[in-house]
Amino acid sequence: MKFMILAVLLINMAACAPADQQTQVFSDYLYRLYRQKIPAEQHSYVIFPRNVGCAGCSSYTYQFVTSRKLANVTLICPDGFAATLPSPTAYKVLTDTFGEIETLNLQTQNVAIFSTREHKINQIISIQANNLDSVLTHYFQKD
Repeated sequence: MKFMILAVLLINMAACAPADQQTQVFSDYLYRLYRQKIPAEQHSYVIFPRNVGCAGCSSYTYQFVTSRKLANVTLICPDGFAATLPSPTAYKVLTDTFGEIETLNLQTQNVAIFSTREHKINQIISIQANNLDSVLTHYFQKD
C-alpha cells in the first residue's frame, strides 16, 4: 500500500513538473524584460513570434484580438510588429526586441496563447493556419 501511494505521488509530481517549469521560465522572462509578474487573476498573453511561424496567422490573430474588447489580455510582439498592422490597440503591448521568448522552449513556434491564473500558466495554445479561426473564436468567446 505504501508503495502504491509513493508511486501515485511520484506520477503526480512528474505530471506537474513541466507546467511548473514553464511557469518559472515565463515568469523569469516577464520579470527580467518587463519587470512584471504573472497576475493572480485570469490573464491571457498572446505571443507573436519574430523569426518563425506563419506571418498570415500573426496578422489575422492580431486583428482578431485588437478588434474585440477582451479583458485581461497582453500582447507580446517583436520589435516593430504592432506598428506594421492597422488599428492601434487598447491592450498592453510588450515589445520583445530580440525575440527572446522564442529561445525559451515554450511552444512559441507560431502564434501562441498563454492562459494564466494564480501566477501560473494553465495552458499554452499553439495557433496554426489550419485551426486559426476556430481556436481564436473558441478561446476568446468566454470574454
